[in-house]
Amino acid sequence: MLPQGDGTHVTWVMHGPANFMSRLIQVFINLDNMIGRDFEAGLAKLKKLTET
Repeated sequence: MLPQGDGTHVTWVMHGPANFMSRLIQVFINLDNMIGRDFEAGLAKLKKLTET
């Protein structure tokens, strides 16, 4: 989390080991589309907690 203008810039990543099948799936499936809503919901909860 870094201050940026009037708000805060948050970088949220997932990492871990990726075997051959995981790497192959990532070629054909956009993980951002699959889990983007979950990230957005988590960021909204984080915002609510930090603003109260």
